[in-house]
Amino acid sequence: MQNKENEAEAKVAIISAATSLFKKYGIHKTTMEEISLSMGKSNKYAYYYFKNKEEIFSEFSKRELSRVRAEINNLVNKESTPEGKIKALFHARFHCIHDTIASYPMTVSEIGINMPTIIGLVKVLSADFGTDLEALLREGVTIGKLRHLKAADCHAIAETYSDLMASMEMRFAVMGSTMSRSSFDILVKSLIRGLG
Repeated sequence: MQNKENEAEAKVAIISAATSLFKKYGIHKTTMEEISLSMGKSNKYAYYYFKNKEEIFSEFSKRELSRVRAEINNLVNKESTPEGKIKALFHARFHCIHDTIASYPMTVSEIGINMPTIIGLVKVLSADFGTDLEALLREGVTIGKLRHLKAADCHAIAETYSDLMASMEMRFAVMGSTMSRSSFDILVKSLIRGLG
């Protein structure tokens, strides 16, 4: 049991050290040896726990995904009405993803190398978003707050907005450009008005 705990602690430390270097130099320019040495360890230390820096990036991405999911759920659960929860879901997802991607700048070549990981994360977030949005829409229909909707339409609406969010996130991840926060606010307000 002690070895498993030590291994888990070592991996967390390596991911933390790698994250700092990824932020500073990018993934492409960061080496496994630099990660190890930044921890005060031998230059091969990180290799004992990870095959390569892409595996570290993948593990980091999974942890970041869990953090973002928890943050989104926390913000949505603070709201009491379906409209408030839907608005919070959109804003939380936009701001969490925007802030996360902005804090880890990558060059175009790095994005290409890590595209499978990035696409995988967007797929998971999109599935979560679609499921959460559909549940909130159905809740609003059931309690009579979203009078203009039919329960049968909730899935299609959720799927459409989930795809919209995914395309905005991919655009931001790949091209570094995204909708302004004020434009996004207008989009969400129009959605909420249309649902009421």
